[in-house]
Amino acid sequence: MRACNLWEYLWMQEWLDTYTTEPERAERALKELEKAFNMAYMPNKNRIVAEKEQCYNTKKQGQMSIAYIHCGRS
Repeated sequence: MRACNLWEYLWMQEWLDTYTTEPERAERALKELEKAFNMAYMPNKNRIVAEKEQCYNTKKQGQMSIAYIHCGRS
């Protein structure tokens, strides 16, 4: 696994774990994820926004799985 993927995954997981219970921590996670837009590995800046939205909607529906937390990457 590339370090950038692990970094992104961990901050997504932090947001998923805290967005309903600890809004301050969740906001910090989003701020960290937004840094990805300026990283060289990010070819499509809209991808991370779409993935966050998909993860949020899936968790909201109670259908979260470990594979989906990783936003489609197995």
